[in-house]
Amino acid sequence: MDQLLDERRDALRARLAELERLRRAAPAEEMVDRRRALTLAELAWLEHGGDMTEKQPDVQVISNLVVRDDGGRVLLVRYDADDERWWLPGRDVVPYQHPDEAAAEVLAEYPGLAVRAQPAMAFVESFRGRRGWHMTFNYTVIAVGEPGGEYETGWFPADELPRTVHGSWERKVVERAAAI
Repeated sequence: MDQLLDERRDALRARLAELERLRRAAPAEEMVDRRRALTLAELAWLEHGGDMTEKQPDVQVISNLVVRDDGGRVLLVRYDADDERWWLPGRDVVPYQHPDEAAAEVLAEYPGLAVRAQPAMAFVESFRGRRGWHMTFNYTVIAVGEPGGEYETGWFPADELPRTVHGSWERKVVERAAAI
């Protein structure tokens, strides 16, 4: 097993070297940077023996959903009843899980939603956050109904979103997803 882990580490280091070479020559620098971020995250995971419970990952991978109803309203979630701020539905992607799978699991948390169009990838973005790099996979979904589930939810007009956790970021994600 140790030999396999060593071989994987070597392969990841070789991939990083190749990505660095491509980064200087590639027209799609962002794509190379994304692959590099994922490779670094996997390498960090391996170097911690597959146990990341003591350390937050340097790259947080997130599936977000921009859920709209037939009238164009946007579904937001309040994960903490004592906090007035709202979130887009979503969650962290666990290691080796595909973001599409995480998006489907998020939808399943709201049993009252009648989904009319399954999650469709709208766009991917990466940025520096408070806890390291964030890579967000943003999906669009068309659904109706009262979501139900563990957390408080609300439907809001896209141009009148309430106060959100990340300031204007949620509003920008909603606007960008609507433009696609």
